[in-house]
Amino acid sequence: MANILEHLNLILPAVSGLLLMTRLDKSPQTIMALQFAFVLSCLYCTVAFTWISMLITRKQDAATFVAAPKLGKLEGLVMSKHEYDQAKLREMFTSYFSGILIATVMHFFMGEQRVLLMGAVYNPFMVVESPLFRIHLLEQSDDDPLLSRPFYSPSLFGGGPPPPAKTAAPEAAPEAGGAGGAGGAA
Repeated sequence: MANILEHLNLILPAVSGLLLMTRLDKSPQTIMALQFAFVLSCLYCTVAFTWISMLITRKQDAATFVAAPKLGKLEGLVMSKHEYDQAKLREMFTSYFSGILIATVMHFFMGEQRVLLMGAVYNPFMVVESPLFRIHLLEQSDDDPLLSRPFYSPSLFGGGPPPPAKTAAPEAAPEAGGAGGAGGAA
């Protein structure tokens, strides 16, 4: 059950999009509304990416950390938060732009309207849920284990590294014969 809740932010937009997609009609008003919603979501995401990029550039965070080692390497790469955030933003934008391009081609060349609805719902949701958005625009602390670099991204198919565990101060164990023991008289 915990595994499903961990991936709820990835499952919810897909399921809601699928439910909404089954009842689309082909009227010109519906198609125009879908195109308008899609363009608005694209503008929202583009503004968010631009704003995050400006904040990353302005902050120039030189604090370093060790990134996870790549496959076949034993040691991780030491990089600054500024470099890492720029690389992640570039990855996010490339993924976003690829999705927009595919949705646009499917809509105009194949006559598919459902991809517009999915893009209008899913893209802004994924931008808002990204660690870069939460750190730079919402100004949440990157001390949170889910926002610390390198960013943790859950896999839809399970496996992969577990999320970073929160480190808590170890509690002192009660002494066996002390006053706080069960059955001992003070």
